[in-house]
Amino acid sequence: MSQKLEWERFSLDSTILRSPGTDVPRNVWYKRLATMLKEMDGTAEFTIPDNGWRKSPGILAHGVNAQYLGYNFKLWSDVPGDIILMHEAVPRRLIDPMLNAINDYWLNVVDTWAEDQPRKARKRSG
Repeated sequence: MSQKLEWERFSLDSTILRSPGTDVPRNVWYKRLATMLKEMDGTAEFTIPDNGWRKSPGILAHGVNAQYLGYNFKLWSDVPGDIILMHEAVPRRLIDPMLNAINDYWLNVVDTWAEDQPRKARKRSG
């Protein structure tokens, strides 16, 4: 199954990105999202200041301010599987490239998800 993000623009200023098939607890979801943000932060495209999300990913429910190519946007997630972007300061011509870049970083961290899967307890014999 593809883990590619799907998105829906709700207005000129907001977009919801959705990860299909995400059925994980909130703490696992926030850990995944924080992993992606760590990959994005400090790249040529993105700057994502740490408001505590690196140590406490649950803060992502309240959001983080970030920049794409120097333009401000806000990202948060209060429901596992949904990432909300408010991007009123990002020029319209850069919205799709920004969404595609976020998706690329998302796909780069998908492989780390195996660590998040609950381990099955072994049955004891005898």
